[in-house]
Amino acid sequence: MRLISILFLLLGLGGYAHAGLDVECINGDCLTYGWDTMDMKNGDSSGVECTNLDCLTEGWVSTYKGQETVEVICKAPGCFQEGWRAFDVRTGRQLANVNCMRSFADGSDCLRNGWETIDVNIGRFTTVCEFGNCAEFGWETRAPGYQPQLARCKEGGCFQSGWTTRP
Repeated sequence: MRLISILFLLLGLGGYAHAGLDVECINGDCLTYGWDTMDMKNGDSSGVECTNLDCLTEGWVSTYKGQETVEVICKAPGCFQEGWRAFDVRTGRQLANVNCMRSFADGSDCLRNGWETIDVNIGRFTTVCEFGNCAEFGWETRAPGYQPQLARCKEGGCFQSGWTTRP
């Protein structure tokens, strides 16, 4: 469950095979206040809180059962412009390195072009925005050996209302 929070987008991966995740933005703004995640299969919940109320340029911290588990730190100038790094809060060990994909027209932009993740447990995988717009439509994560995981925005957009995931 905690890696789902890492990728945002993410986004995550230790619970990569889980079906039926429901993500709800806190106070209608995921990128300021964070989000709550519910596993519809087993009822487990986890949370994400933006660092200094700024998930765009600072990062976020994931919690599970009241304990901080993963800290995400944005690369300059921002998480969705360049990418982020995820660390285990207890050990400080880096869990994932995420780089926004580039296009000739947009440059580096996670929310249009998607991102590539190098995860210490799963390896390298990609996340691609639906219709070139992760914020409005969602994304698909493709990891070798796993079924693609689909994230679909709720009405109002992923970062205002939230999203759901399913394999």
